[in-house]
Amino acid sequence: MTTLNYQVGQSADDGYEKVDTTIDITGLTIGIMSSPNQWALARFAGVAVPQGAGGDIQSALVSFYVFSTSNDDLVADIYGEAADNAAAISTTNGNISGRSLTASKTSVNATAIAAGGAVWYEIDVTAQAREIAGRTGWASGNAMAFIVDALSGIGFNPRSWDYGSGLGPKLTIVYEPAGDGAEVLVIGSGIMIF
Repeated sequence: MTTLNYQVGQSADDGYEKVDTTIDITGLTIGIMSSPNQWALARFAGVAVPQGAGGDIQSALVSFYVFSTSNDDLVADIYGEAADNAAAISTTNGNISGRSLTASKTSVNATAIAAGGAVWYEIDVTAQAREIAGRTGWASGNAMAFIVDALSGIGFNPRSWDYGSGLGPKLTIVYEPAGDGAEVLVIGSGIMIF
């Protein structure tokens, strides 16, 4: 097993889209507040999973740093971006909501996430990561992005890359490369590997 750790690396790797479709990529938080029809995105460059190896991904988690009890309710669907190599966010209106989404999603309804103090909140995106890595045009080293589609009742305001201190979103993938864990069977003078 190999654990791959990634974190957003620039302003344009995380941000959010407001109800009026304008984009914010430089705020100190990723603010999707009090309303549906808002979107957020976290992009991770250089994901070293080979094309077609989606089934070798054992788990994938996106983590957001939730630092305040004021806005720690996440009610949303989390998708992957259905792209071979996800582009950085631009400030063009609708740049997040206009992206293609994976068929797979994770529905989250979590309240008072930071009740016990600031915390890295993890979301399981295993199915989405597998779907992206299984795309014909995917290649090892490409970028994956995950998109938060806000639903009614949300008030979620985690830290962004621009805040600094390594508190921007993270992606952790546990991956078993092809051939790992192979069993060897010796029969007489022959060796079989399966």
